[in-house]
Amino acid sequence: MTVVAAWLTNRGDAAGGQTRAATRLTPIGTWWPTAELTSRSGLIPGGSPCLVTGTGMTASVAVGRAILQGSAAAGAYAVAVTAAEPVTIPNGDAANPRRDLIGIRVYNNPIDASGQTIAKVERLAGTPAPSPVDPTPPVGAVWLPLARVLVPAGASAGSPINWGTAVTDLRVYTIAAGGVLPVDAGNAAGSYVGQVRIVSGRLVQWDGTAWSEFSLPSTISPSTWGAWTQSTPTWQADGAACTIGNGTLYQRWCRIGRLIQVRVRLKFGSTTSSGSTNSQWTWSIPVPAATTPDSAEYAAGSAGAIRSGAAYYGGTVLLNPATSKVSVIEGGSGFNWGTTLNTPFPSTTPGTTDSLWLSYAYEAAS
Repeated sequence: MTVVAAWLTNRGDAAGGQTRAATRLTPIGTWWPTAELTSRSGLIPGGSPCLVTGTGMTASVAVGRAILQGSAAAGAYAVAVTAAEPVTIPNGDAANPRRDLIGIRVYNNPIDASGQTIAKVERLAGTPAPSPVDPTPPVGAVWLPLARVLVPAGASAGSPINWGTAVTDLRVYTIAAGGVLPVDAGNAAGSYVGQVRIVSGRLVQWDGTAWSEFSLPSTISPSTWGAWTQSTPTWQADGAACTIGNGTLYQRWCRIGRLIQVRVRLKFGSTTSSGSTNSQWTWSIPVPAATTPDSAEYAAGSAGAIRSGAAYYGGTVLLNPATSKVSVIEGGSGFNWGTTLNTPFPSTTPGTTDSLWLSYAYEAAS
């Protein structure tokens, strides 16, 4: 037998009792609680447990371990698939496709009067239809779905299922109490304050009413810890797009918690189009900024412009959280290469190899 369950049968039962190997293989412990006496059903993470693949008209369920919750009175069943388990898929209907489900089911005769006391991999047969739907497990069944298999009309050994496109992965996971569930668990309510899971790459906790992100950002990615990312900001002049052409424009930025640090480098080329003189330049920011109480822009850093072989000019970076853009001022006016308003900038178009840099930091919205 390649599907075994622990704490399901007694010594001397017709089902054969529980072996020492079954005890060692099946998961034990207290699992992710859903109520006082119940746990979340699911596979135990590690590798790719109970992955469903197939060839011809036969599915194959890979090895893995699982917890299947019965009723509160019955308790949870610990199950292990110890060798690849084949599942025969009957031929398709002549006219319509159908959906079959493949999963693990536990029978417990003293509880369900099924006449069986065993754990097994099973197929739930769907009904052929022009737009087929999933079959419904029997009422009260202790069942853990693993995959949906779309069986085309007319499928057979001579014209088998295309397993590359026919299988939908339905596996869900569970972990021990106090652990972090490593998948998006949907909208199911938590069972205790402080319960933790991952949703869309972020750590969230149950506060007794809803799932909420931790007060500090918890994105599970290297950028959270200060790794630098390179991208290209959107550069505009009075709202009109500028064109970098054969020049250079990039920004490098990193995130530490909600602190975003940014460096922007702009070097003009012979085909760079920077808008008309006296127009105000702006650049987009990497991630949305937190709003200020009065939604006002604020000084976020410094900037410098180098007129090749002529002069250097400094400025202040202003960040507007409402528009998610930064601009630069110097001497009280807009910082742009051609301005003549209260700045020492030459009123000419930037030349090839002229350059500009910005360095600023701000608080992210989330």
